[in-house]
Amino acid sequence: VARSFALALVALAKAAGLGAMGVCVSLLLASFALSNVLSNTAVAALVMPIAVAISHEEGVDLNLLAMLVMFASSFAFCTPFGNASNLMTMSPFGPHEASYSFGDYMRFGTPLQLLMGVTITVGICITWGPIVVDGGVGNAVA
Repeated sequence: VARSFALALVALAKAAGLGAMGVCVSLLLASFALSNVLSNTAVAALVMPIAVAISHEEGVDLNLLAMLVMFASSFAFCTPFGNASNLMTMSPFGPHEASYSFGDYMRFGTPLQLLMGVTITVGICITWGPIVVDGGVGNAVA
């Protein structure tokens, strides 16, 4: 199953002409989307086999993909149920002065999550080297 998802992500990136960076960004977005409705541990457990399959199929550095999954599965700012501390700030009895609404999470969490996505991608590329197209989708080279 993980291999099928990996091949679908790679095919999407190739169809869009984005190469290895597109594969990394699609994996990041998939992790972000899941982390807003599941716990970070569950997201890492679900997405890491996909990252391993991408690494084996397309030659993208597994360390790069593992770090990407690790960080992306830990950031859940768009919904209150992605993280226990987010849920504690939302009042169970309706809107109060000291509580946040679901819309507040979307309004403030989405830009923060996008900023973190850019920061994660740039930071990982600086640490492990640029993602260079090399035959298939590409390799991260140090």
